[in-house]
Amino acid sequence: RVAATRRFDARGRDDVDSPQRFDARAALVALATVAATRCEVLNPPACEAAFMEAVEGSASVVTPAAPSRLKPRARDVVLESKSEHAGEDLRREDLRGAIYAEADLRRSDLRESDARGAVFSRAVMPGVDARDADFSDAMFDYALLRGSDFTNSVFVGANFVRADLGEVVATNADFTEAVIDRYQTLSLCERASGTNPYTGANTRDSLLCDLVKPYAGSG
Repeated sequence: RVAATRRFDARGRDDVDSPQRFDARAALVALATVAATRCEVLNPPACEAAFMEAVEGSASVVTPAAPSRLKPRARDVVLESKSEHAGEDLRREDLRGAIYAEADLRRSDLRESDARGAVFSRAVMPGVDARDADFSDAMFDYALLRGSDFTNSVFVGANFVRADLGEVVATNADFTEAVIDRYQTLSLCERASGTNPYTGANTRDSLLCDLVKPYAGSG
C-alpha cells in the first residue's frame, strides 16, 4: 500500500493522497527503510558504519557550542532492535546511527541526545521526553510516539511515515523536509507553535500547516 505524504503542486494545492502523484522523496524514504532493515539483518556493523559516516562529518545543530555535554559513546555499534528500554534514562547520549527498530522505549528520557540518522522504525515509544534533541534524518516509520514531548527538538529530514503522532507536543520543533502523513501533520498543527532555538525555523512553517488541508473526499 502506498503511504500518503505531504505534497503540494506548484500552485500550492494539496496533492497528498494520490498514488499517481506519490512524492518521489517519500518513495526514496520507503526504499531507505527497506534498505536499513536488510542491512540491519544481514550486516549490522556495516550498516552502522554507513550511518556514522554520514553524520560524523558535521556537528549537530543542537550541540555545536557544547558537544562535550554528550556522554562518551560506550560502543561503536548501537544495535538495540526489539530491546526493552521502557523508562530508561538516555539523556545526552550519542545515538548517532543507533538502531532501535521495534524497541520498547515508552516513557524513556532522550533529552539533549544526538540521534541523527538513528532508526526507530516500529518502535513503541509513547510518552517519550525528547526535548532539545537532534533527530535529523532519523527514521520513525510506523513508530508509536503518542503523547511524546518534542519541544525544541530538530527533526530535519526525518521519516514519520505511518507513525502515530497523536497528542505530541511540538512547541519550537523543526520538521523541515520531514516526511509525515497528512493526518498526522494536521494533528501536529493543532498544537504546533514557536520557533526552533537552534535552527531558527518556525514550527508551523516547517510543517506547512497553512497549506495542509483535511481530506474533503472526491464527491
